[in-house]
Amino acid sequence: MIEARKIRVKPPDARLPQVLALLSGWDWLQLDGDNDELYDSPAVAVFNTWWQIATKRIFEDDLGATVEPIIVANLAYRLMVASPAVPLLHDYLGNESIGEALTASLISTMDSLQVQFGSANLADWHQPIATIKWTPLGLGTVPDTIWMNRGTYIQFVHLGKGPKLYGRNVVAPGQSGSPFSLHFSDQLELYKTWTYKPMRLNRQDLQGHIESSLTLYAEPK
Repeated sequence: MIEARKIRVKPPDARLPQVLALLSGWDWLQLDGDNDELYDSPAVAVFNTWWQIATKRIFEDDLGATVEPIIVANLAYRLMVASPAVPLLHDYLGNESIGEALTASLISTMDSLQVQFGSANLADWHQPIATIKWTPLGLGTVPDTIWMNRGTYIQFVHLGKGPKLYGRNVVAPGQSGSPFSLHFSDQLELYKTWTYKPMRLNRQDLQGHIESSLTLYAEPK
């Protein structure tokens, strides 16, 4: 005679489909388009909080309480992909699967944000913006800039012959390191709005765009 056993399976968190849809539809940008000093998408708060909780859950018992999430990003990636190029030799998960660890971390994230923002509505979870504080050397001031999970210098170049070689870039706060220059902080608005300026890659590109030139030479002995 076979005895039937009742196994209680914990039901999935009813909030998971909504928060997963939020993250799946996010473009990964941390923007403040309406200048209210809050990131526009609630996904920013969800992802940033989840990443802290997930990395702590997975790595703290092995690497210690001072583990930095950015340091273990490569390890976390290799846990998440099916066949990493360089497999991990240490078991960071213990008795959990990576799916269980990430799901539990996401549930903890939702619990934490619900308390933090005093609301169960994802639409209310808008994280205050972080800022880059520029400290110029010498004279001059540069206003703080929103931090948008990107570098302050970005360039992309299309390689090819003739007109097929072109590039765009932005270097915040500006091209010049002199606070007396008009180009000391004139690229902050480009940086803030995710726009770029053309790169002048040859003499023909420079025509009509040279403001001044400086020739250096050595005094003869």
